[in-house]
Amino acid sequence: MNIAVDWSHTKGLATYDGTNSENHKTRASFLLWLRKIGQNTQKSVILEDGCPVSLILDIANEGNPVLLISNKATKRYRAEHGIPKSDEVDAKIIWELANSGAQLTQVSLDDDRLELRFLYRQFLRYQKTRIAVGNTQKNYSRYYRAKEPASGNGSPDDITPYDTAKKALERAEDAIMKRASGLVSTGQSKSMPSQPNIRGLHNRIWVGILATANPTDFKCLSSYVRFCGLTQDAKESKNYSRQAKKLYHQLAIAVAVRHKNEDYVPIYDRWKLDIKAKHPDYDDNRVEKAALIRIATLLANDIFKYIKPKTVEAGE
Repeated sequence: MNIAVDWSHTKGLATYDGTNSENHKTRASFLLWLRKIGQNTQKSVILEDGCPVSLILDIANEGNPVLLISNKATKRYRAEHGIPKSDEVDAKIIWELANSGAQLTQVSLDDDRLELRFLYRQFLRYQKTRIAVGNTQKNYSRYYRAKEPASGNGSPDDITPYDTAKKALERAEDAIMKRASGLVSTGQSKSMPSQPNIRGLHNRIWVGILATANPTDFKCLSSYVRFCGLTQDAKESKNYSRQAKKLYHQLAIAVAVRHKNEDYVPIYDRWKLDIKAKHPDYDDNRVEKAALIRIATLLANDIFKYIKPKTVEAGE
């Protein structure tokens, strides 16, 4: 028996089993309900891809097979039938598509990519929290401690709860990244390819790329670059991965600016001159940003070709 589930950030989870619809405000109540109805027979749970990895793991750890369906398929079905969007309706559409031959991907708990995505999302949460704590500390110092004399140069009295919290979060980030790096360091499987030899491509960015925009998940180069938000049509439609674009922008800065990679710096300098010639009204900051976007696109191309050379040779 299949159960279709539509997940929402704010409204909880809507389910449909071909007969009954249910709404669950929290994940805990959904898992409890799933446990009760699955006492006699095992239930396969169908979710849209892009749902939280932690939800997939929670369902799979309860012993339920998890199947993923493309969210583009549900969106296309709504458009073709003129159906307004709602969680209950989406759950029914997922169930209908799953039972009418739509392509489903079964999730395996042994898949390293699933664990990598889960670890990287945990890493991002700790990172964002640490940045927020740091910003709060700056605001506190600016408005409340500007006139307070320091008790000493680096003495224990100068260490605030903000510093303690940031150090704890940094340790958590390092521990998670160490586990994630262990998954990608071997480079022995097709889904976890070895890191290309690009000076400036450090471990954290590589882990992020494999967790967010792994080239092995894409059939062609154009779809990969579009997913990373590095094409004009993706920019106009705003339908791309913000995290993937951020990672490639960070990689472009690391390669062309910080590490002065000799393979990319001449291209970067040439593109800056070209952009300045075509757009004399651009200031230096805007010229550098435009050139970095081109370098990010070039790096995405190079990484995809490194991992999937046969795909590119076949005509992409």
